[in-house]
Amino acid sequence: MIRTKLWKLIIRDQGKEELYDLMYDPNEANNLIDVHAYDKEKQISKNNYSGGT
Repeated sequence: MIRTKLWKLIIRDQGKEELYDLMYDPNEANNLIDVHAYDKEKQISKNNYSGGT
């Protein structure tokens, strides 16, 4: 799981991913992973995670 103040990206062992906008969806009801408008946020989250290891 990768979490910032605004975003939460979950990468499961099976390869399934979930992306949530925590500012507008704090209850994590709307998975945005398949919405291409959020591809940039997904990639930034992944880059931040891999850069921290």
